[in-house]
Amino acid sequence: MSGVPDDSFDYVYSSHTLEHMSDPVVALTNWWRILKPGGYLILFVPDRDLYEKKTTLPSRWNPDHRHFFLIDREDPPNTFGLLPLIHRAIANPVLGYAKVCSQGNSIRDPEVHSDGEYSIEVVLQKPPEGLNRP
Repeated sequence: MSGVPDDSFDYVYSSHTLEHMSDPVVALTNWWRILKPGGYLILFVPDRDLYEKKTTLPSRWNPDHRHFFLIDREDPPNTFGLLPLIHRAIANPVLGYAKVCSQGNSIRDPEVHSDGEYSIEVVLQKPPEGLNRP
């Protein structure tokens, strides 16, 4: 994101990208930096327990995945809690919502790829100018 000016975009949308980043904190920090005050950061990542159905790397389904995610619980060394990660990387995010999307997901066998949805969705707003949140 070098060369992209601060406060440039009304929204930043990342779908199934963060798990590929070598440093998710750097990615989140940059996406937040280029977001205008009042803008939205929308994140989708695969939920570890719905997609991977295992706790350690490498990914069974995508060898480029560098991290696993749960919505709010860390499980080192391979799994980040997405909400705790966001709060480490971003100053003063306004949480619109965070949810696990699992509609139609019915396969529990770890050797069979998931059907249906298997993601975590988070929507954050960068505080509008002049609004300082603790």
